[in-house]
Amino acid sequence: MKKSIFMSLLTAALICLPAMSQSNFSMKAQKWPQKVNTNQDISKFSYEELHMLKALVYATHGRWYTEPEINRVLTAKADWYEPLCSERASKFYASHPNYDVEFDYQTVDLTPAEEKFVAKIDERMKDLQTKLRKPDGMENTSLCLNMSQISSPSAALLNKLNTYNFAIEQTNCEQLFNIYEKNDYEMMPSFITTDAYLQITHMYLAYVQKSIEKTYFIPTLQATLDGMSNQIAKARNSTKGKGLDERFDNLQTYCAIGLKLLTDKEQQVPASYSTIYDQEIANILAMEDRVSPYMKTIFFFPYSLFTPRGHYTRSDDMKRYFRSMMWVQTAAFLSEREDAVKNATMLAMIFNAMPQKEQSAFRHMGDIITQLTGPSDNVSILQLADYLRDNGITDYSAVNNETTMAAVKAELKRLNAANNQLSTDTEAEQGFNINLMPQRFLCDNEVIKEMVDPEPNSEKAYPTGVNVFAAFGSKSAEALQDTFYHDASQWKDFSQTFSEMHNKYAGKLVGSGTIYDRRLQLLVDLTSRSDRTDYAFYNTPHWQLKDLNTSLASWATLKHDAILYAEQPMLSSICW
Repeated sequence: MKKSIFMSLLTAALICLPAMSQSNFSMKAQKWPQKVNTNQDISKFSYEELHMLKALVYATHGRWYTEPEINRVLTAKADWYEPLCSERASKFYASHPNYDVEFDYQTVDLTPAEEKFVAKIDERMKDLQTKLRKPDGMENTSLCLNMSQISSPSAALLNKLNTYNFAIEQTNCEQLFNIYEKNDYEMMPSFITTDAYLQITHMYLAYVQKSIEKTYFIPTLQATLDGMSNQIAKARNSTKGKGLDERFDNLQTYCAIGLKLLTDKEQQVPASYSTIYDQEIANILAMEDRVSPYMKTIFFFPYSLFTPRGHYTRSDDMKRYFRSMMWVQTAAFLSEREDAVKNATMLAMIFNAMPQKEQSAFRHMGDIITQLTGPSDNVSILQLADYLRDNGITDYSAVNNETTMAAVKAELKRLNAANNQLSTDTEAEQGFNINLMPQRFLCDNEVIKEMVDPEPNSEKAYPTGVNVFAAFGSKSAEALQDTFYHDASQWKDFSQTFSEMHNKYAGKLVGSGTIYDRRLQLLVDLTSRSDRTDYAFYNTPHWQLKDLNTSLASWATLKHDAILYAEQPMLSSICW
């Protein structure tokens, strides 16, 4: 029996002998032996082959590599690699059963011949770096360490990599993370760019916003409209004979329209407003610009704003919320109309008369929107409510007191001067807007509004995202205005208008620190940075154009996230 065991071990040893034999290194070899010929000629090896040969020397002693381009090849070609590394780790932890010392999987002992051979490889790789790296610091594909992972790279790909140090190719991946996932499976190193970071940021913040809207904004908006509607009924009963019924009818219809849009349930309205209520709902659902019967507009009211967009298209609840919220943000009481100012004043009193809990919830909702998006651009009913409360004005009949209303109008003008940043020419004729909760001012929307020629049939009738980032200081965007879009030749006032926007925004912090502003600032910084030292290709105009493209794409998602709450820039010809 002992003889039989001995003969079996001897046979196993003889079988292992070929694996221990020395041979010259070849990347094309199917299997690599656990012994490196330290006397072989390395002068003809490529940079990638030298990199792998050096790794192989260390791997024969059980060094474990975390670099995917090395680990992948060793695992495939050296069947002894994983067992050897595992055995080495097992022996270490056998002597440290309490895991009180961390295993050093990278440090191994080489023989003097191997150390000399590794030094020879290092010297040869340094020589190739000197010969192949361009004087401006740009890399050559011959210095790539994992080109073998790319099957049959095209001449066009290699040319772009050599010229620009990056190449953009089409993929059938539906999401950015699919690319990184694919690389992970194939053990392909990933160069993680800002594209992935920006998309993740958008996905996370969009999810937070959607969650807040579903769990807090929708019930709060309904509670507010219901609360004001109930308070109108109470106020109507307590003021009979004071000539205020028409105003209560108007405000009850205002709340009813908002509730109908939010709940899709029919609301009771005064008989005198039944037709107006039906027509207003029909106009909103038609989403086509036309005259508003409720607001008695002269110009077309932008009902197209009620078209759900972005994530608001994904469920009926969100579509209804979008339309209802758009109503309380855009259905305005105009400052130049006496009856509208009185109605706004009464609505502010009605809000003040609601239970404090409901008031606080709606105010908190506004604070959250401010933090997400930006400050109110028009005068808010809540601001007017604060003024009335602070001055002890609670009697609904006060709207018929000339002295009181003169003071109210003065306060409204003061608030408008402080709030209104994105105005139109028609406001001088129609008056500024007073909304239950106004939409928000975004500084990039000001650039969008200004960077167009308002003349009919003009060649520069629409702004571009390039105009926005050029105004914020992007040199690559500014160059595209001249060399690609030729904006100055399309509009005689372009250069002057651009100079005004550039002087106002370039090199300055964006906005007031809201989440929207910080995301926009990130994109502005991305397109404005220069003289990077970590990689030479970062400073090339081609990579800067790639960064601009990335910023424009992320900016589009940012605009989608803010589409409901941001006041949209409009030309006077389409404003109401």
